[in-house]
Parts: sequence; C-alpha cells; structure tokens
Amino acid sequence: QDRQKREKDRKEGRNRGLMEDVSVLSSKEPFHTDWVTKVGFVSELGLMVSSGLDGVINTAKLAQSGFRKDPPIKLHKKGVHCWCWCGNYKFFASGGLDRQVIIWNPYTKKIMVPLQGHNAALQHVELNESNHQLMSLSVDKVVKVWDIRTYKCIQTFTDKALQYKPEDRITCAAFDAESSSLVLGARG
Repeated sequence: QDRQKREKDRKEGRNRGLMEDVSVLSSKEPFHTDWVTKVGFVSELGLMVSSGLDGVINTAKLAQSGFRKDPPIKLHKKGVHCWCWCGNYKFFASGGLDRQVIIWNPYTKKIMVPLQGHNAALQHVELNESNHQLMSLSVDKVVKVWDIRTYKCIQTFTDKALQYKPEDRITCAAFDAESSSLVLGARG
C-alpha cells in the first residue's frame, strides 16, 4: 500500500522523503527586474530577504498560507550584491556597486548610517557579533573591519601578495565564529 501511495505521489509530482516539508513559494509579481544576487531567510524576523542588481532589497513575511511581499526597499543608488542580519543590534547591513555599506532598520526600512571608505564595489558583508564587528569585502581585495557600536572603520587590509587567475579577485567570504576567523576564497 505504501508503494502504491509513493507511486501515485511520484506521478502527481509530489516529493516525499528528505524534502517532504519543503515547499516552493512563487509569485506572479517579480521581486526584481535584474539579476538576483542573494536570497536568504532571517528566522528571527520570519522574513525572506533578497537583493539584486536593480538596486532593490525585497522582504517578504512568510506564513503557513504563503507570503506577503513588502514594498521594495531602495536604499542603494546602484545594484546590491550582499546583505547580512545583525540579531544583537537588530539591523541589516547591505552593500553593492555604490561602494558603501548601508546599515538600515528592518522595521522602518530607513538608513541608520552609511559606512563609506571603499574604492570599489562591495561583494560581501559578514558579521562577528561577539566582537561587535562588521567586515566588508570589495572587489579590489580590500577588507574593512567596522566597529558596529561606533560605526567607525577599525582595520583595513588588502590581499596584494597573490594574483588570482583568471580574475584577480576574491570571490567569496565567510566568518567562522568558533575560531574568530574570516575565510576568503578565490579561483586560482
């Protein structure tokens, strides 16, 4: 009987097993008009968050019946590559082609403070909440460390020693809270 049910589910396009509780949400209204650069879920807020090269950040409140899309958040002058959520201080940080990190309030959708100092587009922002630090990485291989209590840059370092091929750039970053280490990755 179980085998018949699985076969019926398979024919009807239902996915059983490991992905049983996963559902795909779709919208007839597009979230972005250009490439989407990041999508994530902030469980503390119950929000799906996305950013795109159209310069927009979108949020949608998820519920059992689907989701409710909020109005687009237009804080950047150009495309948005990255964002992160700071649960301790209750703000988002986002960055992109306009070369600044924007700290913004998720409830008012307004800028709290822009962090300026990069000379190239940002591609990644990452938090070290235990040390009250925000790290931003730009496409010219410059990493800035910001104190999120004062919004001041406390450290800048550049990877000039290595030449990455075919593109001389760092392509990804992650922060390991356990070892308090920023890990950077590149092809080459």
